[in-house]
Amino acid sequence: MSKFERRPDDRPAELLDAALARFREVGYATARVEEIAAAAGVTVGTVYRYFPGKDSLFQAVIERDLDPAWSRGPDITEAYGTRTPRGVLTLLLSRLAETLRQPATRDVLLLVVREAASFPVSVQLYCEQLLKRGCISVERALRHGIDRGEFPLLPVELTARAMVCAVQQQAIWEATFGEALGEPRNPDEQSELAIAMLVRGLPNPDSASRPTLPTMRAATLPPPGQTGEHPIPGRVRIVTLKRPGAD
Repeated sequence: MSKFERRPDDRPAELLDAALARFREVGYATARVEEIAAAAGVTVGTVYRYFPGKDSLFQAVIERDLDPAWSRGPDITEAYGTRTPRGVLTLLLSRLAETLRQPATRDVLLLVVREAASFPVSVQLYCEQLLKRGCISVERALRHGIDRGEFPLLPVELTARAMVCAVQQQAIWEATFGEALGEPRNPDEQSELAIAMLVRGLPNPDSASRPTLPTMRAATLPPPGQTGEHPIPGRVRIVTLKRPGAD
């Protein structure tokens, strides 16, 4: 009995592990199916038994390691009865940060960012699986805070996206620059600090009024032949420039 026949259920996972490593190492365009097969210890024909081509391998790599469970679960449900809305948000964002610190999930994130221009479908898939569902959970927590009077009326969808984006960018920062900057003594400390600042930065109801920007009006230009060397305070002076020699 061959190795393939003995462990058919393990084979797809081994192929995806090899594919992810190769895609991260050299990029999608440069990676070859033959190299992925060799890394997995199988023939090229074995790869094609499970995946029609390199593009399907790429998509399967992304799908496998996207787990939206960070945004739901018994602990999230329980938090609504035991924590403040800011506490619920902290829990949600901390779970997202923890998910993105997992090696495979982190590698998929970097791979999607790297190949976004060539594979917009992968970006859409990533958003649907990992981000959009999570944004809905963050929106729910924000609305919970608004209903309880802890937050003012906020642009809920935009606020949720901004918060999820900040955590994702933190993961990209750590993966890209962490080694060069030196790992902190507590790898989770920087992420926890960033999330705490993010959540504390949400406005309170009594500080919700937006500052109004001063109205900027164009000054009336002086009549022809006169110069306006001293602009009117608080106004913008508009001057039309002409090319040399123009009438």
